[in-house]
Amino acid sequence: MDKVEVRAVIMFFCLEGKSTTEIKTRLDSTLGDSAPSKSMVCKWVSDFKRGRSSCSDEPRSERPVEVVTVDVVEKVHDLVLENRRTKVRDIAESVGISIERVWYILHEFGHEKALRAMGAAFDQKRQRKGIQKSATSMAKLHELRWELLPHPPFSPDLAPCDYHLFSNIKKWLGGKKFASNIALIDAVNRYFEGLDQ
Repeated sequence: MDKVEVRAVIMFFCLEGKSTTEIKTRLDSTLGDSAPSKSMVCKWVSDFKRGRSSCSDEPRSERPVEVVTVDVVEKVHDLVLENRRTKVRDIAESVGISIERVWYILHEFGHEKALRAMGAAFDQKRQRKGIQKSATSMAKLHELRWELLPHPPFSPDLAPCDYHLFSNIKKWLGGKKFASNIALIDAVNRYFEGLDQ
């Protein structure tokens, strides 16, 4: 027997006024191992007592519609081009998708400038163009007669082993007052001369 026929038998016994236990006992004696569980019999008996007349399953919603379609991406793209400072929440409401999907579309489909305008922090995958490679910057440096010192881009001016100096010199200078910048520079130079190398 398939499950619709078993439900029809449960409905028949329910209409006869039999209890859940009696229905379960009759089904076990007739169907054996293929009989439905006690909880399933109870569920269907209560459904039939509430007025259900169908023995077949209710139609279920299928898999949710995929929201990242070409149309949705184009709508988000158009909204971003209209106003790069629009809020993600506003885009989600106008397109009819979740905020998370809007973030996904913006990030995956190349709207990094819009993300920056919205204040989004994301990892910098591309390296920025260094000052050494910019012709305009180099021309200005040459005009000002500044010497460009060679050092690798994106590196700090101090080596990590020198970071401890900040807290120590801060303690050493604490509470002292200097009349001029020259006096301060002299004091700092004396501090560094007194350090062990």
